[in-house]
Amino acid sequence: MTKSFCQRLIFNILVLFFLLLSSIGCSSYPSDKYLVENFQNNKPVFEKLVSMIQEDKRVISVSINGEILDLGYQNNGNIISKKRLDEYITLLEQINALSIRRYTGNKNDRTNFSSVDFLVYESKGWLLGIGGTYKYYIFTHENPDRLVDSLDDLKSSGGDASHYKKISENWYLYLDIW
Repeated sequence: MTKSFCQRLIFNILVLFFLLLSSIGCSSYPSDKYLVENFQNNKPVFEKLVSMIQEDKRVISVSINGEILDLGYQNNGNIISKKRLDEYITLLEQINALSIRRYTGNKNDRTNFSSVDFLVYESKGWLLGIGGTYKYYIFTHENPDRLVDSLDDLKSSGGDASHYKKISENWYLYLDIW
C-alpha cells in the first residue's frame, strides 16, 4: 500500500467515526404538536387502554412486543389471555405507543393505580446505557409539578429535564431527559 492510500484510508475512517459519533443520541422525539393531535384524534383509544389496565389488576405494564409485567414486576405472559394481549397491542399501535404502564401510589396495595403512562419515545444513553430521553402521555388525577407550556423547548436548552405539559383534563405529556 502506498503512503497516500493509507492516509486517505485513515482519513475516511476518522470521518466515518466522527459522523457515527455525532449521530448518536441525536434522534428527535415527537413534537408536542404531533402528540397533542394524536391524542385528540385517538382520545377514546387512550381512555379504553386506561380502563383495560384498571380492570387487569395483576398487570403493571404491557408493551407492543408482547411483554407483560405482573405485580411483582416479573415478565408473566400468563396473567391475561392471548386475545386480551392482542387487544392491548392493537390499541397501542393505533396510538403509536411503545407500552402502557400503571403506577400505584401505595407499595402495600399495588392493585389501585395513581397514574398510567404511555411511552411514545425512548432513546437510551449511548455511553454505558447512562442517561436517556423519554417522552410519555400521562393519565393522572394528581396535579404534577414542573408544568411548562412547551416540552419541545427543553431539549434545546441542554441539560436534564423532568417536566409536564397539560393537554386535557387529567392528561399530560411528560418529558424525561437525564
